[in-house]
Amino acid sequence: MLSSEYLVTIFAMFVITYSLKMLFFEKERKTERRARRPTGQIAGFFGGLIDAFIGTGAPPIIMYFKSVGFAKGTFRATITLVFIIYGLARLITYSFLNLVTFKVALTALYLVPAVILGTLIGNIIHLRVSEVAFERVVAVLLFLIGVKLLI
Repeated sequence: MLSSEYLVTIFAMFVITYSLKMLFFEKERKTERRARRPTGQIAGFFGGLIDAFIGTGAPPIIMYFKSVGFAKGTFRATITLVFIIYGLARLITYSFLNLVTFKVALTALYLVPAVILGTLIGNIIHLRVSEVAFERVVAVLLFLIGVKLLI
């Protein structure tokens, strides 16, 4: 049986490899196409599975969005909804397991002003960044997620 550390390492290497492919081997941006339901459902399943297992389900979803060629606005809107769904699923599960305590909830509430400020600043930056630069930033963030999983 494979150990969890081994599985995380394999996933991390996959994410790093994919991010490097995005950064150095994809010269042209794909035209946005209609999302493919079965492929999206598979990406969503693995994103949810990986999110529950190691806490970072974004890479499979981002890879799917990249394959569909989502423009930055569509990407942001869709990933936001995915993160809300992930968060609700976690909240329900963690509440059921009695992991959401008053202290945890209070800590989360302390973060709200910083999250709002970060969102406002991020939106300003988003409006000034080109599609190509946006994709580069996404690739770098994927790379950093992969590296973080290795540490």
